[in-house]
Amino acid sequence: EQELTKHLASLKREFDFDQYRLICCFFGTMGRFFELENFLHIAPELPEVGFIFAGKGVERERILPLADTLPNVFMPGWMNQEQIQAVMSISDVGLAPYKGSEAFSLPNKPFEYMSGGLALLSSVQGELTDLISTYHIGTTVPDTSVQSLKATLQNFLDESGELNQMKVNARSLYESRFSSEVVFSQVEQTIESLAARF
Repeated sequence: EQELTKHLASLKREFDFDQYRLICCFFGTMGRFFELENFLHIAPELPEVGFIFAGKGVERERILPLADTLPNVFMPGWMNQEQIQAVMSISDVGLAPYKGSEAFSLPNKPFEYMSGGLALLSSVQGELTDLISTYHIGTTVPDTSVQSLKATLQNFLDESGELNQMKVNARSLYESRFSSEVVFSQVEQTIESLAARF
């Protein structure tokens, strides 16, 4: 708890997150598989939304000059696990804007967001789309165009009650289906059932 308070105080000195109605975050390697730049084009039009993009990579170096001109965008670079937890504690939405073939996989990033109780904004097609719609834990965008992303963020702003329910759903789904304790228990049961056959 003390560590979290310390990291939040440090974050607030660099990025005044309290002024935003909606905070979106991204963690990870900023490479060509993610559409991050379009969020920077949206940021001036949605001043009530704060964006935190944490991580390193070639894409970060490319878009950092633009990000530095935008008051509601913060790109702190690499963060450790405690710092990530602090950011998730003040965020509402976890961004998974995959593009190209990566949009058809089942990446682990959304599950990290769910563990922090964040609604998902995802472009991943397939299994994750089904999870998001079945359990109402976020929104799958049809593509990562400026129009699609902006419309989704605006909807999150307009429907704050629905967004809060998505956050609750995401956390409870993670705890019931995907937490390390649950997964370990399932593996243990599988091993036991296999052993019983011999």
